[in-house]
Amino acid sequence: MIYDKRNRENLNKLADNTKIAAYKWYDYCLKNGYELLIYETIRTAEKQRQNIKKGVSQTMKSYHIVGQALDFVFIDKNGKELWSLKDYTSKIQVINYAKSLGFTWGADWDNDGKWTDETFIDSPHLQYNWKGYGSDTFGKVKPSPDVKFDVKDKLGYNAPKDSKAYRIHTGAYTSKSIAISESKKLVANGYLGYSEVFGNDKDGYRVQSGKYNTQKDAEAVAIRMLQAKVIGYASIIGTKE
Repeated sequence: MIYDKRNRENLNKLADNTKIAAYKWYDYCLKNGYELLIYETIRTAEKQRQNIKKGVSQTMKSYHIVGQALDFVFIDKNGKELWSLKDYTSKIQVINYAKSLGFTWGADWDNDGKWTDETFIDSPHLQYNWKGYGSDTFGKVKPSPDVKFDVKDKLGYNAPKDSKAYRIHTGAYTSKSIAISESKKLVANGYLGYSEVFGNDKDGYRVQSGKYNTQKDAEAVAIRMLQAKVIGYASIIGTKE
């Protein structure tokens, strides 16, 4: 994820229960290789007034003001931001997963699965109703999901018992150039001694580590990268050579 650091910084500004739900959604995006930028979460009342004047917001009762909303945009394989409604609807599974967690999407305010009946479209917007507007808290639900990090859901295995060596595969990136960039960072920062990129435009591109003699060695490196949040998902792959 190109903007992982910025995304997490913005997610950490959210109200307690909204943050927990938002991290579940973000982990889904990471695991499934969706590249995106979360460019705004909390918002001041003054900025909301300015947005209303610009016509990009319609009410002072914004869920951003109370920490219960985020705005995001998808990023393509060349690092370009994708702002059209079609860019969002083409990845409707991401929106639907957010809805399953309790979010309302800004292009489907009535949650009927249609956006053609909406008079105001705000495609980047997801808001978490929780128990109503302003009902969420700050600093009362601990630890946050960003502090309590369980790698079990982020570590997969495909290692037959007769494996002779083991490699680490990361989750999928949306483009080869992004995967290459992340691959270089993992080596430069000392997480991997060697890495290479494989994949295709349809299924995404992954970073593959060098070989480890034991599954335990590969696991230790994968867990270290996951805990450092330099990758969002890893698989331990067994090989017979």
